[in-house]
Amino acid sequence: MRRILPLVLLLVLVPAIATAVLLLGSGGGRVAKGAQPGGLVRGVVRAAGGLLLAAEPVEAVAVSALGVEQPLGVRTRTDAEGRFELELPAVEGGYVVRLGGLQGVREDRPLSLIGREPGEEPAEWIVVLRRAAPLRIEFPQAVRGRWLVEGMTQGTGLLGFGSTPWRAEGSVDGASVEVPGLPPMDARVLVRAEDGTRWEWQVTVPVAGVTLRVE
Repeated sequence: MRRILPLVLLLVLVPAIATAVLLLGSGGGRVAKGAQPGGLVRGVVRAAGGLLLAAEPVEAVAVSALGVEQPLGVRTRTDAEGRFELELPAVEGGYVVRLGGLQGVREDRPLSLIGREPGEEPAEWIVVLRRAAPLRIEFPQAVRGRWLVEGMTQGTGLLGFGSTPWRAEGSVDGASVEVPGLPPMDARVLVRAEDGTRWEWQVTVPVAGVTLRVE
């Protein structure tokens, strides 16, 4: 029992410490419970290469010091020039801002407003996203059912470093379906129709995207 207890404490404390390290914000201080004053956040979302990304989803959630998320109902989309504004409420812990998911690959960015003075004009946040790879599935006739894409993204570092798991699912109701916000990846693609028919592919999705056809 004495040997098990330190292991249990380690498993509990390590994720909490990692979350606290990640939640280092724009104010330069560690996110402390009850320390977030809230306020306006402004930014511009671009793709690598400088293309401004319009209509990209942007959403903020609260994150406790232990990494527990809480929805805030704060979301918007970028305008024609890739700009967005979010009015964040005061919370305990920190924030995570989720950006992209259409033309750009979705990313989660930790944010802290600690150190911002009341009425201080927010600095513009420049966010650069990887371009999403379009995936399209075409059927010979209309299909109703569900699709699933899962796999490992292609890392951007040396020897593929930075590869991460990725998963998305949704519904299909027609002769084709497009999966938005897909990163370049090695993917398993699965479609299950309501009548029990299923199709499955193992495919490498390049930056240029790919189209899968059911003959």
